[in-house]
Amino acid sequence: MVSLLGSNNKASLLCHVFGKVQGVYYRATIRDYALSLQIDGWAKNLKNGSVEIVVAGEHQSVDKILALLWEGSKDSKVLSISINKWNDKVKEGFFIE
Repeated sequence: MVSLLGSNNKASLLCHVFGKVQGVYYRATIRDYALSLQIDGWAKNLKNGSVEIVVAGEHQSVDKILALLWEGSKDSKVLSISINKWNDKVKEGFFIE
């Protein structure tokens, strides 16, 4: 994972989360985690039933939220997550789109 995290102790990643992740408060739960870890980004439902998540912040915080993406909300069931480097700017704060 370290190779995706970038330099300057900052990381920006694009994640696609697959499984039972819509209609189960998954995005709201991830937003709460992100805000507590001072991570910027967003979570958005996609038409294919997955959730797109962009996270940006300190390496240590991004590592923590990557683990929490697997945990999700109490009613979610994550089957897989794809992770790629994100190179675009990320607005401050964490938003549900």
